[in-house]
Amino acid sequence: MIKQIISISLLLLLVFTGCQKDNETFVTDDSKSYNSTLFGLVLDENQNPVEGASVNYKNASTTTDEYGVYKIENVKVNDQHNFITIEKSGYFEGCRTFRTNRERRFNHTTILLEKDFNKNFSSASGGTLTDGNINLTFPANAIVVDDSKTDYSGTVQVAIRYLNPSDLNTSLSMPGDLTGITLNDELNILTTYGMVYVELQSPQGEKLQLKSDIKATMTATIPSELISQAPSELPMWHFDNSAGAWKEEGIAQRVGNEYVAEVSHFSCWNYDYNAPSIVLSGRILDQDNIPLANIHVWVSAIGEYLGGHGNTDDEGRFSGRVAKDIPLELKIFDFGSECSFNDPLYVTQIGPFNTDTDLGDITINLDETSIINATATLLDCNGNLLTNGIARTSNNQVFEITDGTFDVSLTTCNQNPKIVTFVDRDLLKQSVPYTINVGDNDLGTITVCDDDADYIKIECLNLGLNLILTDSLNAFISNNDLYRAISGNNYGPTQEDFAYFYTNFSDNGMGGQFNVGTFEMSPEFEFGYSNGGPNDFTNYKLVSGQIEITSGGGSGSSVRGNIVMRLKNSDTSEEDDFTGSFKLTVY
Repeated sequence: MIKQIISISLLLLLVFTGCQKDNETFVTDDSKSYNSTLFGLVLDENQNPVEGASVNYKNASTTTDEYGVYKIENVKVNDQHNFITIEKSGYFEGCRTFRTNRERRFNHTTILLEKDFNKNFSSASGGTLTDGNINLTFPANAIVVDDSKTDYSGTVQVAIRYLNPSDLNTSLSMPGDLTGITLNDELNILTTYGMVYVELQSPQGEKLQLKSDIKATMTATIPSELISQAPSELPMWHFDNSAGAWKEEGIAQRVGNEYVAEVSHFSCWNYDYNAPSIVLSGRILDQDNIPLANIHVWVSAIGEYLGGHGNTDDEGRFSGRVAKDIPLELKIFDFGSECSFNDPLYVTQIGPFNTDTDLGDITINLDETSIINATATLLDCNGNLLTNGIARTSNNQVFEITDGTFDVSLTTCNQNPKIVTFVDRDLLKQSVPYTINVGDNDLGTITVCDDDADYIKIECLNLGLNLILTDSLNAFISNNDLYRAISGNNYGPTQEDFAYFYTNFSDNGMGGQFNVGTFEMSPEFEFGYSNGGPNDFTNYKLVSGQIEITSGGGSGSSVRGNIVMRLKNSDTSEEDDFTGSFKLTVY
C-alpha cells in the first residue's frame, strides 16, 4: 500500500510559491495570515550541513544545528509575500520566499555559496577582472566604504560567483524565486539567462561598494543551450535582501554571445526576460488519491526548457507564477535522481491562462517500480523512543522524527535505491546509513547511536546481500600521495561470518587528504564474502565503480562517503549492481 508521503521536501520554490513585493502595494490590508512552522535544511555546495547559520524571519531568529537543520515555530505567514534570510560568515547571503493560503508547515532546503575573495584591483586605477564567463570592469577612483560612504583608497578584493540557469542546483542557491517587480510595480515572471553574485571588501574585511554616481560594466557569456532563444536585450534585476524580491534596474545588451550591462551597485544581479504572469496552483495525487509530496513540478512554454518549477509540499500542493496567455507544458519528475529530467513521471499540456488558475487535483499513475516504502522504529542511545530526530535521504529529503516512527513513501525512477541516515538531535548521535529499495522496506527497530563507530556497508538488492564490515577498517593515503584507499574485513568465529573489501582511487595527489568529490575506482579491487558455509565463498571483480567522498579530511579525521559498483562473479561471470556507504578514520 502506498502511504501518504510526509517528507520535509526540498521545496525549490523557484517560481512556485510566487514572491510578491514586501510593501503596502503587495501586502494589502485584506491579506490573510496563518500560524505556521518554518523548518529547513542548510547545506554547502558539497551537500554537507552548514552549522551555525543565522536564520531570520521577521522578529524571530534561530541558528542551524550541526546537521544544518533549523526550526521556527508558531509564526504568522501571510498569503502574499514572506521571506527568510540565511547568513553565515564566509558565504553569500541566502533567501527563501514563500506564501500560503492555509495553516501549514513550510519546508525549505538552501545551498549557501562560499565567498572566495580571490580577485583584486587598485581602487586608484580601477581594473578588469575575469572569473569564468564573467568580466567586470571598474573605473578609477570608484569605490567607497559601504557603511560611511567615504572614499576608499587601496586594494579592492572581489568575490564573484556565477549561477548557471541550466544547473538545477541554482534553484537552491539563488536568492528568492523568479518573480520580478518591474519599474511599474507589476509582478512578472522572469526567465533567467544567468545570475551573478558580486561582493567587494578591503583586505581588512570592510565591505566596499561603488560610488553612487559611478557604474561598473558587467559582461556575462550566454549559456550555449540558450543562445538560439536569447533576445537582443534584457532587463537587469538585482535582489533586494530587505524585501526578499528581485527589482528591475537597467538593461543588458547582447553583443555576440555575451550580455553587457552597466550596474550601479553590487549584490546579486540577474539577466532576465520578463513576461506577464498568472498564479498557477494544483495538487498532485497518485492513483489511490494519496497526495504526493516532494514531487517536482515543472511548467514551461511548449518546446522550451526554461520555466517555473518547484517541489510539492507535504499535502501534494504547488503554487507559483507561470507565463500568461501561452500554451504550457506541465511535467512531473522524481527530483534528486540522476535520471529526473530524462524520465518524467507525467507530462501534459495545459493553458493558455489569462487569470490566476487552480488546476485542482492532478492524478498520476505510479507503477510499483516507482515507489519506495520504508518503515522503522527509532530509539535513542538510552533505549527511549526518538522524539527529536531527523531522517535524511541521499537526495537531501529531510523527515522530522517526533514519536520514534519513520513511515514514508518516496518516488524514484529506474528503480534507483535511496540511502537514509537517522539522527538524534538531542544526543548528537546518528545511525549508519540504510539503503532502501523499490518496494516495502521494514528496517525494524534501529538504535540511533552509531556516530562513533567506523564501518563499511555493502548491499546488493538482487542477491539479498546486506553486509556491514567492522574489523580492520582503514582509510589511507599512499606514501607518494598518488591514490587513496579504503578497506575492511569481518573476521567471525566461522567462515560464514567472513567478508573483505578493498578499493583505491586517484585523487590527483591533492594535499595529503581525502577530498570531497566523486572518483572512479581502480581495477586494483578486492571483494568477497561467505554466503552460507565454508565451501560457499564468492569473489567478485570490478566492472565499473565510483567512490563518492561526501565528507573528507586528513589524518585523524573521519571520512564519509558512498559506493556504487557493477561487479562480476569470478566463478559464474554474472554481473550485479552493488551499493554501499562508509565512515572511516583516516590513518
